Amino acid sequence: MSPEERQDRGTELCQRLSEAVADIARSGIGHWDRTWEIVGPADAQFMVALSDWESEPTPEALATVTAAYDACLAAWTDAVRQFHQHVQETA
Repeated sequence: MSPEERQDRGTELCQRLSEAVADIARSGIGHWDRTWEIVGPADAQFMVALSDWESEPTPEALATVTAAYDACLAAWTDAVRQFHQHVQETA
């Protein structure tokens, strides 16, 4: 796989993650500061893992990307849960 193909595949993976987040997160969650405290570290790990894989496409790097993707989606799921709880508590 060429560097361009890996970059395209990385872009597709980011789009899939974005779509998965959009499926679970309601509008407005990004305006809640706590969201970024919850999601930020996992998001950064995903981006670093993806960049590492694009540079060095080893099976280990791909496994790291997969784990980081899952962790990022889990962080978003947790953020959504906490956001819903916050909305209910402040309503």
